[in-house]
Amino acid sequence: MDVLTFAAWAFGAGLIVYGLLERRRLKAGEPPEVTVKSATAGKYVRIVGKIVDGGTLVAPITGRTCVSFDAVVLVDRDGPPHVVARGLRGTPFIVDDGTGRILVDPRGAFIHVIYDKSQVGPLDPAKVADPELLAPLGTNTKGLRFDEGVLAIGEHVAVSGLVSRAGSAADDPVYRRLAATELRLTGGPNRPAVVSERPEDL
Repeated sequence: MDVLTFAAWAFGAGLIVYGLLERRRLKAGEPPEVTVKSATAGKYVRIVGKIVDGGTLVAPITGRTCVSFDAVVLVDRDGPPHVVARGLRGTPFIVDDGTGRILVDPRGAFIHVIYDKSQVGPLDPAKVADPELLAPLGTNTKGLRFDEGVLAIGEHVAVSGLVSRAGSAADDPVYRRLAATELRLTGGPNRPAVVSERPEDL
C-alpha cells in the first residue's frame, strides 16, 4: 500500500469515526421519547404519533389542505440552486400515539417536511393558491423551481417540545376548538419545538 492510498484510507476511516461520534453527540442531546400517557408537564420530550385533527391551511403552490406547509422557490440555473422566496406556516394540530392525544403548537417550531411536489417554471400565477409567495418575483418565473411539502391529517410525525397543560387562546378559534385535549406541546423558553415527518426521525 503506497503512501497516498494509505492516506486516503485513513482519511475515509477518520470521516466514518467522526460521523459516528457526531451522530452519538446529536442523539445524546435529543429529548427522551415518551408516550402521551406518560408525558409529564414541565418536561421536554419527544412523541411519535399520527396527526388526527387540526386547523386548516391551504398549501400555496398545489392548493392542498394541510396543517402545515413549507414552500420554497429556487433559482435553478447558473450554479447551485438557492432560495429566493419561501412560505412556511403551521396551525395547531392533535397528535395521537395510541395512548392519548396531545395538542401541538407549531408557532416558532422547526418544521421538517418532505418536499414531495416539485415544478420547474414558468408558473401561472393564476393557478397558485397563495399569489403572495410569487409577489417578490414579478411576472417572470422562467428558470425557477418550486418545491412544496405539507403535513396533513393522517400522516405520522415526530414532535419534540415542552409539555404543559392545555389551555385555550382567546384570539385563536382553532385552539378553542381543540382545547379539550389535556396536554399541549410547545417550544421551551430557549428551545423551539420540532415537528418532522422525515423517515429518519420517526
